[in-house]
Amino acid sequence: MLLLGQWLFVPRTYVRSRLGQALQAPFVFLESLRSRSALVDQLKELQIENLGLRAELASVNARPELIQEEGQRYVRARAYSSYPLNNVDNLLINVGENVGVEVGMPVLVTPNLFFGEVVEVFETMAMVRTIFDPGWELQVKIGDQNADSLFVGGPSPRLTLISKGRRVASDQEVYLTDKRYPLGLVLGAVGQISDSDQNLFEEASLDTPYTRSDINQLYVRL
Repeated sequence: MLLLGQWLFVPRTYVRSRLGQALQAPFVFLESLRSRSALVDQLKELQIENLGLRAELASVNARPELIQEEGQRYVRARAYSSYPLNNVDNLLINVGENVGVEVGMPVLVTPNLFFGEVVEVFETMAMVRTIFDPGWELQVKIGDQNADSLFVGGPSPRLTLISKGRRVASDQEVYLTDKRYPLGLVLGAVGQISDSDQNLFEEASLDTPYTRSDINQLYVRL
């Protein structure tokens, strides 16, 4: 009888346990859904917070910054995009009268690499004429031999009126010597040289270590 009682008791206990689990299953499932929903909400909140922090960081990085280097003062600026127009003649930067920018100030890719000049100033912006502006002419010298040349801007800037006797070669640096700007600023390097026996002068392309689409940050020399 004892064995029979045990045999009958075990299945009943087992059935009650399984029945209890079955009754609790919907509640466990609903609780897991609530937990999952809470995790999804937390994840969305973290994503929004992350985007906010990224935007705040971008805003900080875009603020004008005054820089003192080797006795010269510069203001670091950001260039506004002109995409998809790809206007390389002029561009807008995010500094203006608010930081002392004036018409005629040189604009640089690095503190010694010339890119253009300020031609119009607003309260918090300025318009920059770039070396890619067609017809812009500047006096320059080439290499250690100081060969004179006339720089002519455009989508493909070039060096003109180079005397054939100065032995100009590719990769020699091109320096700005126009009286409107500080001496020693670099425009780029001599590119491909075109020569003709019928001409008294040589011409060459100007190679720059950047393209217009690379320009995001600039320096205005104050």
